[in-house]
Amino acid sequence: GIMAPKGTTPSMAPPREGFATITYDNNSTYTGEFQGHRRHGKGTLTLADSSKYECEWRNDERHGKGKETWLDGTVFEGSYVKGMRSGYGEMTWPEGSKYSGQFERGRANGQGELHRTDGSVYKGQFSEDSMSGLGTMTWKDSVEYKGHFVNNKRDGFGKMVWTSGKWKSYEGQWKAGMQHGKGTLVDHGDAAFTGCFTNGKLERWLDG
Repeated sequence: GIMAPKGTTPSMAPPREGFATITYDNNSTYTGEFQGHRRHGKGTLTLADSSKYECEWRNDERHGKGKETWLDGTVFEGSYVKGMRSGYGEMTWPEGSKYSGQFERGRANGQGELHRTDGSVYKGQFSEDSMSGLGTMTWKDSVEYKGHFVNNKRDGFGKMVWTSGKWKSYEGQWKAGMQHGKGTLVDHGDAAFTGCFTNGKLERWLDG
């Protein structure tokens, strides 16, 4: 999360109470409510590049409901705690992707849903803005992966189900997005074959 400008000098002294417009020496402008000479209540902070925070403020920090609109068209709508995105929120990017879910410490942390521009949808756990933990990824052609992710990649135990090709599914170990370790492939006739994989390639079949 990007914190509100700190250490900026206002062009005039903020009022003790009430509504005012203040311009800071970094060319950002706040229009809204003050209490005890601090931004407190509802107000809009417009940065020099025209990016905007329209939100509730408490003791000079974003705190409560709000909306961020960035110069590139990125929009965040949700809640803040002490200047950082926190709780449920929605983030929309100009190319069309969208995240809906939990934020903590300014980033996507917890349960969420990510719709990506290629039509794929991820539902599951996030950690520090990345798909990490248990989740399900579904692609536009109905291919689906259920299992563990680390840093946006299939990693750990998981099952992939295909809609075309030689194999119907793979269930087993993954690393960095590829089959790695022990896993079982099932063909469209439901015959199962267990093998050992390295970086997505079958090393050998295992008996039994």
